[in-house]
This record gives sequence, C-alpha cells and structure tokens, in this order.
Amino acid sequence: MSPNNEINTLLIFDLDGTLLDVFDYHIACVAKVVKEVWNVPDQLPKSKRYGFPQKEIIRRICKAGGVPEEEINRHLQRVQLMLTEQMQQTLPEDLTNRLLPGVNELLDNLVERKNIYLALATGTLGSTAKILLARSGLKKYFPAGAYGHEVFSRQELVRLALDRSLNYYGLNPTRTRVVTIGDAPSDIEAGKSISARTVSVASSSFSTDELARFSPDVLLVSFEDLENTVESILGSI
Repeated sequence: MSPNNEINTLLIFDLDGTLLDVFDYHIACVAKVVKEVWNVPDQLPKSKRYGFPQKEIIRRICKAGGVPEEEINRHLQRVQLMLTEQMQQTLPEDLTNRLLPGVNELLDNLVERKNIYLALATGTLGSTAKILLARSGLKKYFPAGAYGHEVFSRQELVRLALDRSLNYYGLNPTRTRVVTIGDAPSDIEAGKSISARTVSVASSSFSTDELARFSPDVLLVSFEDLENTVESILGSI
C-alpha cells in the first residue's frame, strides 16, 4: 500500500478491445441468450454497444425489439447468469492468443514502476470478466476494478472503478493522478467525467480519426511501441 502523502498514478484500463479481443464471442453469446429468453434478434450496431456495460447492451437490444421495461427487468439477472454460462462454455480455455499486440510488455513495465497502480473498468459482466482474466493471464495485473453487471453507464463504471481502487490501494484522492485507457469514444467521455487524463487506442472498431473527434489527451494506434506507449500514458509524472 502507498503512503497517503506520495504522488501516485492510477491507471484505469478497459478490457475487451483494449487489452483483449473477444468481441465476437460476446456478440454471439448475447444474441443466443437474448433470443432464448425474449425471442428478439440482436440487431444492435457496434457503435451502440462498444464501451457500454453489458447490462445496458442487453437492455438496448430488448428495447429495440419492443420488449417492455418490466419484462426486461424481470429476467435481467437470470440472463446475466445464462450469459456467463454461455461464455464459459464457448470461450477457448487459452485466450493468450487473443491478447492485443504489446499488452503483456506494457503491463509488465507498468507494474514494476513505483507509485503506479492498475485497475480495470470493463463493461463485461464480473463473472465473465473473471473467466477472461484467468484464461488470458491478465488476472495478476488487476486486483481492483468495476464491472458491467454493476451499472448501466460507462461514466458510473469508471467512477466506481476509481472509488474502489482508491480504497483498495489506500490512495489519497487529492494526491492521485488518474488516467483512463480505452478503445471507444465512451471511454474518452467517461474519463473526462472524472477529470482523468484520457488515453485512447485505435485497437478495435474505431479509427484514429473517429476517436480524435472526442479529443482524448493521447491517441495511440496500438501498444506495440512500448517506450512511446509508456511515455504517452504516464505523461509528465
């Protein structure tokens, strides 16, 4: 734990699309479960789902399919359990080949630095995230975080990850710099909502031009250039 009088940096990472690519599994499993429970097709475009908590994605699919709000709420908890079971059965046991380029090198570098702390803010359901972290080898880097079953918005997700991580690491909020790292416009907006330094990486569905429209503090093409990535994320500390 860090003494409260030190200047610290808390790095809040997104998971899918930023560190790991299993988006195709998410889409297939969500479509199957939603069809089984509510008998509606998953026609939600990527732009309406990328970066959003999974609970909110399910809700949007149902709303688009004309499912009444009370029917969504009545089955939502059961659907989340079904989705985790479906993901557990469908995902490969070894997800290390799904890690995005440069991720291991970056995280290894960051965790060795003094007064640098890592956290997760992922829209993935917590039970599913545990599977992803374990099978990809990322679990050791992220002892604290917030997950997609807990909130409906990305802003709430990042705020929860921040509060939980400050408490877990014993950090003084007034002496902690916060950086958010993600691959979607919603990651940028959520980071700005907590006055964080925002780092955006064009590692998934959004191009650098699309991400640039949301004015992140740093815009990266990938994590492959380790020295540049570390300098860009940490800035002047």
